Amino acid sequence: MQRLNGLAAAAGEDLPKRLIVITGAGLTRPAADFADKAKAYAFRLNQATGRLAALNSRAREAFLPTEAPGARELEPW
Repeated sequence: MQRLNGLAAAAGEDLPKRLIVITGAGLTRPAADFADKAKAYAFRLNQATGRLAALNSRAREAFLPTEAPGARELEPW
């Protein structure tokens, strides 16, 4: 996670960026904590179902609810 964040930061300041990591495995607790501090989004892809699972708190906040998708207001941006 730290290496990916460093590569994204070194890519330049011309465009605003957010690191989004999609993995087939999980994350360690320190990696998930770092992702939160780096304002990154980490997801795990279940290859059997094609569904994403949020692996850190920032990703959980961005996730739409699965039971009542229309119940959450989307940001106007």
